[in-house]
Amino acid sequence: MIIGLRVEMRQPTRTVFHLAFKVERYINQLSLFAQFGKIWVVPGPPPKHLTGTQEMDIQTFIEKVVNYAGQGIMIELEPKLVADLRSLLDEWKQIK
Repeated sequence: MIIGLRVEMRQPTRTVFHLAFKVERYINQLSLFAQFGKIWVVPGPPPKHLTGTQEMDIQTFIEKVVNYAGQGIMIELEPKLVADLRSLLDEWKQIK
C-alpha cells in the first residue's frame, strides 16, 4: 500500500506538491506522523547520521538538521486527516 499526501500552500507563495510513502518501508515514520500529526520535510537525501528516529532538543535539531539540510517545511495535518491516516495504517496492519 502507498499513502499519498497532497500539500497545498497558499502563502508566502502558492505551491502544490505530492509526497508518496510506501507503507511497508515507512511504517515507523507514518506511525509517528499519525501520532503527532506533523512531518518535517527537508531537501536532499537523508543524511546517514540522521537516518531513523531521534529525539532532539531545539539546539541539537538546529545543529544536526537545519545547519545540514536547510530549514525545510513543517506540515501539520488537520485532525480529520490524522484520524484518516490512523485508520489506513490500522487497516494495513490487519492485512499484513
